[in-house]
Amino acid sequence: MSFAETGRFHVSQLKPGQDDSAALEQARRDSEQIFERLLDSSNDAVVAMDAAGLTMGWNRSAEAMFGWKASEVLGRRLSDFLIPPEHRDAHEVGRRRVLSGGESKVLNRRIEMEAMRADGTRVPIELSIWPVHLETQMVFGAFVRDITARKQTQAALQRSEQRLRHVLDHVDVGILVVQGGKIVFSNPRTEALTGRTATEIRDTPFTEFIHVDDREMVMSNYAKRIRGEQLDRRYSFRIAHRAGHTVWVDLSAVVIDWDGAPATLSFVADITDRKMLEDQLTRSLSERETILQNSIVGIAFLDPAGRMRWANRALVDMFGAGDEDHVGLSLERFYADREEYLRIGAASKDAILGGRPFETELSMRRAGGQAFWAYLSGRAVNPGDLNQGTVWVIMDISARKALEEELQLSNRRHQLVVNNVGEGMTVVQDGRFVFVNPAFERLTGYRGEELIGSPFDRLVHPEDLTIILSNRQQRLAGDSYSQKFDFRVLCKDGREVWMQVSAALVDWDGKPATLSFLSDISHRKQAEADILSSLERQKELNLLKSRFVSMTSHEFRTPLAAILSSAELLRHYSDRMPASERQELLESIEKAVGRMTAMLDDVLLLGKVEAEKLEFAPHAVELSALCGAVIAEAESLRKSEKAPRLVLRWEPSLVAAPLSLLLDEKLLRRVLGNLLANAIKYSPNGGAVTLAAARAQDKLVLKVEDQGMGMPKEDLARLFESFYRASNVGNISGTGLGLAIVKHAVTVHQGDITVESELGRGTTFTVRLPFMPIEGTHQP
Repeated sequence: MSFAETGRFHVSQLKPGQDDSAALEQARRDSEQIFERLLDSSNDAVVAMDAAGLTMGWNRSAEAMFGWKASEVLGRRLSDFLIPPEHRDAHEVGRRRVLSGGESKVLNRRIEMEAMRADGTRVPIELSIWPVHLETQMVFGAFVRDITARKQTQAALQRSEQRLRHVLDHVDVGILVVQGGKIVFSNPRTEALTGRTATEIRDTPFTEFIHVDDREMVMSNYAKRIRGEQLDRRYSFRIAHRAGHTVWVDLSAVVIDWDGAPATLSFVADITDRKMLEDQLTRSLSERETILQNSIVGIAFLDPAGRMRWANRALVDMFGAGDEDHVGLSLERFYADREEYLRIGAASKDAILGGRPFETELSMRRAGGQAFWAYLSGRAVNPGDLNQGTVWVIMDISARKALEEELQLSNRRHQLVVNNVGEGMTVVQDGRFVFVNPAFERLTGYRGEELIGSPFDRLVHPEDLTIILSNRQQRLAGDSYSQKFDFRVLCKDGREVWMQVSAALVDWDGKPATLSFLSDISHRKQAEADILSSLERQKELNLLKSRFVSMTSHEFRTPLAAILSSAELLRHYSDRMPASERQELLESIEKAVGRMTAMLDDVLLLGKVEAEKLEFAPHAVELSALCGAVIAEAESLRKSEKAPRLVLRWEPSLVAAPLSLLLDEKLLRRVLGNLLANAIKYSPNGGAVTLAAARAQDKLVLKVEDQGMGMPKEDLARLFESFYRASNVGNISGTGLGLAIVKHAVTVHQGDITVESELGRGTTFTVRLPFMPIEGTHQP
């Protein structure tokens, strides 16, 4: 079948006197030459196969696409080198079925598959096969297009959407989009915060989930934000959870364009814990994805004036031009305007005259006026003879453009989420930062460029590094691991900030990485410390109360019993008692009352001390006289022969002449009297109790030393606490107040007191006071 027989090319009128057969043969050769050049100029591979499956057509684009020269493949079985091995048997079965009159699944259709290259690699292609019935056999032709770029674009979109999906699946923040007062998008965290499913939330007025007392405020803020009025981006309110409890949330919202209409993008964080302990927030927005149809390739042959000589059906369908005769028509009507048409014409002319192919992408119009994106590629049919015209490949790339726009939109939404979320976000791969969001930069004080590529562990407090590395190894190994844990981050300005991290293993550019969300929990940690401190203080107060109750019930019982028994004896037997016995009973009552009064005085004095109302009235005190008086008072406490003897020891320079010091005599008498009384009371086996006075530089040093029972070392640290008594005192009476009062009395003198003790060998109390002699007295 000759090309002229197709009826798709114009054959010139015979010239007068020209032989018919010669003219027809010349027309046939011209037609075939035009068709061959047209196919060779096509950007698509054009392949032909005979009924036996042997290659009979292979244009230049096929050579460039697959790497085989026409001379290498013509006459070879097509399935042996072009079709992947796993599909060759099916190809042969289908070919034989078509030849035998059976139905074909691939003829006159566009299909996608892989083809083999000469170097053994594979290339994704779009294939359109049609049968041609010749006089002697059936042959098959195919247009083949390399769709590698389309596949790469689709893969890039899938990777971007996968990353965004990872973020939305793991972010601990509720994300919702409200449009027209209704929720049009929500993520799983929002469902958890409200206790409702996605179906129940979608297209529901958002106020239904808000606590009744907060609805008016939230609705007002929403309306103001939509109107563009200025207001705080963040505020807190309550959500009425479906289970009946209230969830406090912190909302951060911005106005965005959502499918061509204004809406609010809101990030909702659960701050219920923060209302109690001032804690943290939650997670962020989702995505939408779409895949557009791929366009069809059109081919056109234009004369030097740019008018149509020939167009294939794909081009006609692409422009929706119908079945009218397009030969001789201009393509101008398919351009956006004449200016665009002239611009493209001039640019393509310059390229073609320069021997270069011309390529561009632009917006064109279909016959019905609809705009679409097109890829144009034009070149000369014969670079040596431009009068033969140009061949053009036109592809509808609207789908690809829409795909790129969706990718950009997806990236903008992803960036919108990442830039507005309040939590720090990082991606760590192979131990180094590969991504940080602005919130993490603000939390740490580092800029993104300072962190990307640097080891993540340089920001981790050394004491917390073990838990971080252990958790990371567990994630990478696929073992169970803690979803959330706390650690300290080392900020650029030297601060140590407590953060809570929520981490998950994700795929990042084909390799495993850790996606982390970090919240500043310094306020919560401080609140926890304050609560623990308050609890410890409460325990101490409870313990003091218990000790006080125990002391009063125990120490008051003995004198009260003595008073009661003496009173009963006097009531019933006083008329029969000798005067000496009555006097003895009265003295017993007086002593018991005095003992109780002394204990009450101690309690009242301690109360003044703790209320910081202890009276301090220093004046001139003659030290030797005071010490002598205290020793004399202590002598009255020696009730038995086993009682220790009292010794007063002076540094010679202190007694060479009268010495008066600036002291509070009342408080100092209580200090020394209490220490001497304790020394006598806790020396049941006698020995000596010594009061020693000396001067050490600018200090007056007073020591009370006994050879009594001593105290365990573990009791010494708490010995001066109110109501505290050593663990080895047994049944020896005491209130536990004396040493606490002594400590405060020494402190108001701006002095200090220390204790040394050894079980079974005795105890020494050392009091150091400022040495301040009164003018006119002896100064050693």
